[in-house]
Amino acid sequence: MKFASLLGAASVLFAASALHAAAVGVVTVNEFGVGSYTDPLGNVSALTFTVASDPGPGGLASVLKYTLPAVSSPVAGDVKLQVPPAGPTISDVLRFGPSNTLYFYSGGDPADSHNSTADTGLPAASNANTFTGVRGNNTFTYTPTAGQPGFDPNGWVVTYNFITEVSPIPEPASLMLLGLGGAALLVRRRKA
Repeated sequence: MKFASLLGAASVLFAASALHAAAVGVVTVNEFGVGSYTDPLGNVSALTFTVASDPGPGGLASVLKYTLPAVSSPVAGDVKLQVPPAGPTISDVLRFGPSNTLYFYSGGDPADSHNSTADTGLPAASNANTFTGVRGNNTFTYTPTAGQPGFDPNGWVVTYNFITEVSPIPEPASLMLLGLGGAALLVRRRKA
């Protein structure tokens, strides 16, 4: 009986560690401070953000900073995004920093006309550990491997979705005011 209990406990531990090693979480962040984490079971939670100083090399005093609760200790480094077609222009830098932080810099794309929280310009220097990719359709999906920025050495596999340009979505009250204004114009036009 004791052997069966030990065998059962060992199989549960083995299954839990196998799930941990294969677990895939998804972190999605954009330039406006909207971020989320989807765990391997499909549960979604919002990521917190602030505007703070980046202690990394060449870091700016005021930059969009996300807290990554799902990643226990991501490898530090920079993910640099180029504007398509691949060329020397870096449009965005996503910097993995200490204490589960992700700094979002934007500013190298002249076509980006939105005034977002991340539009601070790019850091003056880079981390030694750097990955460069080409964004497509204003997004970049990235799953780091061992040693790359954002990789979790504790075994969690995390995929990052970086949304580099989005149009701010008007809040419902603003949309309602626009609708009421349009309706008022129609009523006034019919009376005239």
